[in-house]
Amino acid sequence: MKPTDAPHPSQTKSHALPALISGVLMLAIWAYVTITTVAPGWIHILLTAGVFLLIYGIAARDDSRPPRPRS
Repeated sequence: MKPTDAPHPSQTKSHALPALISGVLMLAIWAYVTITTVAPGWIHILLTAGVFLLIYGIAARDDSRPPRPRS
């Protein structure tokens, strides 16, 4: 592959979907533990990590659709 050749989307691995799923799962676990128990302070790291993974997953999505023409 030449240095000037850009990789095709099929050749790059997207981590967006696993990040989104992990983020939602972490937030669900955090919410359950926080609501049902007297949550220890360290459980709130799930909130931080879950929000981070959601933002990362949204930002890392591959939007391969062509841009819409302006009217």
